[in-house]
Amino acid sequence: MRISLLYFSSTGNTRLLADHARDWLECHRAAATVHEVLKSRPVAVLDCELLIVFYPVWGSDMPEPLQVFFEGVEHASTEHIKRPAVALVGNCGIFTGDTGVYWKSRLERRGWDVVYADHALMPVNINVPNFNLWKVPRAAEREEIIRRGGRKLERILAGILAGERRYVGSGPLDHLGGWLQRTFYEPGLRVWKDELAVAAERCTRCGLCQRMCPTANITLGDDGVGFGGECIFCLKCFNLCPAGAVLVGARSRDREQYRRYKGPTGTPRPELYR
Repeated sequence: MRISLLYFSSTGNTRLLADHARDWLECHRAAATVHEVLKSRPVAVLDCELLIVFYPVWGSDMPEPLQVFFEGVEHASTEHIKRPAVALVGNCGIFTGDTGVYWKSRLERRGWDVVYADHALMPVNINVPNFNLWKVPRAAEREEIIRRGGRKLERILAGILAGERRYVGSGPLDHLGGWLQRTFYEPGLRVWKDELAVAAERCTRCGLCQRMCPTANITLGDDGVGFGGECIFCLKCFNLCPAGAVLVGARSRDREQYRRYKGPTGTPRPELYR
C-alpha cells in the first residue's frame, strides 16, 4: 500500500509524529512518504492509496494551512487529482474535543472516504497570558509524554493497517467541548494577535522569526520586527526565538512564568523552518 503522510507543525510535535509514523510503517512493509503541507503540491501528496493527515488540534479544529489544502483540492480539476482514503491523526496537549469527527463530517460531505479519526496526547506547547493553566513541561515530563504519544500512535497505525474504522470524539461531551472551543477560539485569537510584540532590548535581529513564519507575516526593517495581518498564531516566533524577544502581552516577558516550548527534543529543529 502506498501511503502519504501530510502534516503541518508549529513547534515540532506533529512533525515528530509524522516521522515516527513513516518509520513504523516502513518497518511493517508499508511504503510511506512524508509531506509538509506548505511545501507540497496536492498532486504529489494524493498519489497514494491512503492519506494520513497529522495535525495539531487548535481550538478543536485543524490549522488553517491544512484547511486551505483541502479547499484547494476541491477547486482543482478532478481529472488531475484523485482522492484516496483518509485517516485523521490529531495531537493536543489537553483536550481534542470532537476535532476528528468534526473534520470527518466535513470531508465526507465533500466526497472523501474517511476511514479513521483519533489523536495522541503530546506536550503542551502554548503557555501565554490568559492561557496558562497548563504549563509547558520540563524535560523529563516532556520525554514521558512523547513516549506515551508514540505508543498511542503505533496503536492507531496498527488499527489503520488492519482495516479498522474507528472515530474517536463522537460523545456528547466531545461535541460540546469542541463546539465551545470553536466558538470562542477565534475571538480569543484576535485578542492574542493584538498582543504580539517584540522586546527591542532582547531582539538580536537574527531574522529567525521571519524565516520561520509559515504565512510570511513577519517583517524585519529598520524600525525592528513588524507583524502583519496574516498571523495564524502558530507561536513559532514566540516559542523559538533564541532571545525570548517575541512577546504575547507584556506579562510574557517573564520566561519562567510563561515558558517557551523549544520543540520535542528541547532544541529547535531547523528543518521545521519555512
